[in-house]
Amino acid sequence: MRYLRSIVTWIDSLESGEQFRKWASILVKITGVFVLIGTIVEGIALCIGPTGGMFLFQYGKIRVGTLGFILALCINVIIGLVLVILLWNRANKIRVLGDETHFTLLSTIIILIRLFGELKFLLLVGIGIQTLMA
Repeated sequence: MRYLRSIVTWIDSLESGEQFRKWASILVKITGVFVLIGTIVEGIALCIGPTGGMFLFQYGKIRVGTLGFILALCINVIIGLVLVILLWNRANKIRVLGDETHFTLLSTIIILIRLFGELKFLLLVGIGIQTLMA
């Protein structure tokens, strides 16, 4: 009987959408970790990559080039941290949706669409600032 009870509770969690909310929240948090790692790697590649080295030493303006790359690195890190905080916040919002609605999938998709719009806006702002600095 214990096995049947665990199967019934698992089916009940599927019906309530609890499992879907949990996995969607975990996937959004994993995406946040990958965004943070990608931001750090991109910042390091920006500073020590072939473009950075060529700019620093080709024109001989070491101070200006170094300052520009440090500012670009700081903007990358700031935008990356804001994205991670935003992803973590939306993951928590998905996780605590609770039983306030019977349309779990619809509420989760609305949060994910809103998240996609916010991510797109922040990325465009970051790209715009870096383009103006360049």
